[in-house]
Amino acid sequence: MLCLVNQPALAWGAQGHRITGLAAWNLLTPQSRAAVRDLLGSDNLADATTWLDRNRAALALSHPGSAQWHYDDIPLCSTADYSSYCPNGQCATDTLRRESATLSDSAATREAKQLALRIVIHLAADISQPLHAANNADRGGNDEQVTFAGRPTNLHALWDSVMLKRLLRGTSEAAFADQLLSDFAPQLAAWAAGTPQDWADESNALARALAYGELPGGFTCPQRTAGVTNDVPLAYADAMAPVLRHQLAKSAARIASTLNQAFAVYRGGDSDSQGNLPASGYR
Repeated sequence: MLCLVNQPALAWGAQGHRITGLAAWNLLTPQSRAAVRDLLGSDNLADATTWLDRNRAALALSHPGSAQWHYDDIPLCSTADYSSYCPNGQCATDTLRRESATLSDSAATREAKQLALRIVIHLAADISQPLHAANNADRGGNDEQVTFAGRPTNLHALWDSVMLKRLLRGTSEAAFADQLLSDFAPQLAAWAAGTPQDWADESNALARALAYGELPGGFTCPQRTAGVTNDVPLAYADAMAPVLRHQLAKSAARIASTLNQAFAVYRGGDSDSQGNLPASGYR
């Protein structure tokens, strides 16, 4: 029970992750789509994006340290050595790099690739959520208590799901994903560029300047005391809405780019004359 109580909020929530999967699917090459279908047994990339959260307890037993894969606890108010917030490579950036390499490794087993796919499509989104790459001695905002629209929550959950639900306002996940791709088509290639560390650094800067910086009363380093309750106005959510949309679109672009690069090795004998993988041709 104590372990459950101390679990951090999940990045984007299921709704946000599915949106990134829906949008990313439309950015995949035919070759990548065929590889995804073969590994997942379907083309439902959206539901697969939530697998890592849904199986968090089982993974903690089979892969000790996996709970730390979802974030990089980069300090908000001080510099820190990478090893201090990514001990033994157990953080989002290092795990994303490792599992991306597994996807393109011809020596990796099918089972390893299946797990790697589920990890990659989740963490490329996690790392683009600002509070998954920032820590203010409050577990990425989990201990920063706030009230929003008259209800108690915390800063992390506010960014994960509360503001997104308000932003959707009845729009379907699929329609929202399509709108993101339409609105940000010119920026997607640039947003997909860079490394996981670049994405984490960007998220950390957004957390400092906006997620914390635009809270009532502002924010300056050194850090505030974790656990201080803020009454967050609706104006905060309205101001952060463009940021949420940008970060969700970036997540989709980064998922797709990572998969397209990983699956680009399947050519020639691995595909038919149209460039499609055979039904069971994934090594």
